[in-house]
Amino acid sequence: MLSVLQACEAYAERMDDLSGNEQIIDAEVVERLLRGRDTAAWQYVRADRRRDAFRSAIAGLFERFDVVAMP
Repeated sequence: MLSVLQACEAYAERMDDLSGNEQIIDAEVVERLLRGRDTAAWQYVRADRRRDAFRSAIAGLFERFDVVAMP
């Protein structure tokens, strides 16, 4: 879920930087940006809905607990 969102949002922010500069940007970064470009809209929407559900679940924890300790 988060990798889909991250890739799409990164591409949206950096698509102008990528255009014509692929040779001077690290190949792994270009690959990740292109993954965002090539992600279908339905995949982004589904991931965004899952993120919203996850946020709601976490918010529910804080209704019951003041602190959540995690490793």
